[in-house]
Amino acid sequence: MKLFAFVTLVLGSACGGTPAVVPTQMPGPAAGPPALPSSAPRADEPAAPVVADTRVSAAVIGATEQKLVTKYPAQKERIHSGVQHAAALWRTSDGDFAAFCLEQYVGEPAARDALFTRLEAIDEQIHGHDLEIGRAARWNNEVETGPMQPVDGLLAQYDPSTHIVDDLFASKVGFAVLLNFPLTTLAERIANGASYDRRQWAELRLASQFEARIPGDLQLAASAAGATADQYIAGYNIWMHHVLAEDGARLFPSGKRLISHWNLRDELKANYAEADGVAKQRTIVKIMDRIVTQTIPAAVIDNPHLDWNPFTNKVTVGQEVEADAPKDRTATPSEAHEPDSRFAQVLAHFHAARAIDAYSPIAPTYIERAFVDAEMPEIRVRVMLTEILEAPEGAQIAQEIQGKLGRPLEPHDLWFPIATTSTAEAELDAMTRKKYPTAAAFAKDVPRILHDL
Repeated sequence: MKLFAFVTLVLGSACGGTPAVVPTQMPGPAAGPPALPSSAPRADEPAAPVVADTRVSAAVIGATEQKLVTKYPAQKERIHSGVQHAAALWRTSDGDFAAFCLEQYVGEPAARDALFTRLEAIDEQIHGHDLEIGRAARWNNEVETGPMQPVDGLLAQYDPSTHIVDDLFASKVGFAVLLNFPLTTLAERIANGASYDRRQWAELRLASQFEARIPGDLQLAASAAGATADQYIAGYNIWMHHVLAEDGARLFPSGKRLISHWNLRDELKANYAEADGVAKQRTIVKIMDRIVTQTIPAAVIDNPHLDWNPFTNKVTVGQEVEADAPKDRTATPSEAHEPDSRFAQVLAHFHAARAIDAYSPIAPTYIERAFVDAEMPEIRVRVMLTEILEAPEGAQIAQEIQGKLGRPLEPHDLWFPIATTSTAEAELDAMTRKKYPTAAAFAKDVPRILHDL
């Protein structure tokens, strides 16, 4: 990963683009991260929800702690932490906070071990079956099983996990976990993690599931935004035989259908071994450019009935249409651009994440949650990227790649495989078909492949 990032950043500046500007020294802790645009909503943008202040009063929290400390005087620090974390997410509608804490706090070591064992087993069952159900619901949307049915899109949006944490808070299981097991910040885990044993890490992972109380409908909305984006991409195919090069040549074989963007990227990488590889790569780059800038004609998306030159953006009636071409696609040329559908997916993710911000006190923005989930603080990522950009090996790598290619570097060369093969894609395809003539033959060999890996 670090090598890929290194090559990507090096080539980005070596290909004639504007070089990245980085500080010669990282700012000290007091400087903080660079200023970000204001998060205040525009007039046409829905505001984040306001969460009513229904927290437990300080007097109730203090009295609850005192009663528990009286019973377990040696556990004052753990009691304080547990009560505070549980109180932070308790709502008045949840009932009598003090009575709950006095009933559910477990002070005896043997009883606490038994509680952990019980919760660990239940947690495994809940999340294991959740994964299984979600995979089954998305199966026909993510695996080639034949024509998609209208209901498959609805099933892909179903996410059984969206209400798990909300339901566990409603049943008060989440509060029992917070009351009895430590909830830590990323900074605390980084500072003290080396000293944690396996049990301590397990307790932290258990409690971290309940660091925020996000309503299930907001979780469902975020999941739906992701599923909708996945469906949008799943149908975003380009029939390459009908994409023409800058000179109008037809470079790609019939039947090659590539999804945006990873199939396009993989095709680009595979063409380093081809004699006409650079022409194909430049054509793919232009396709990507049209997609990203939303200047791709809508009619050519997943449509082999039309030919398209991405350099001129001209659309013509398709020639040599494949036998398996979808029958419901238009054969009438149109150069009308795709609407801002791609950005609409990004905007839907933004609104779904922003609605969650008010319910996530530990990490109140999506960006902060991303760093917490990755367990890498922002400053560490910034330092790492700065080190990559400033490393003297960058120029050496760029020079080596340019020597192997025998031409000046171009933007797409950020995907140049360092350990590139000299075997053409067509030859590799033939070797693969010979070894695995059927899908069943490949499936039979999977155990051996995994064992050898």
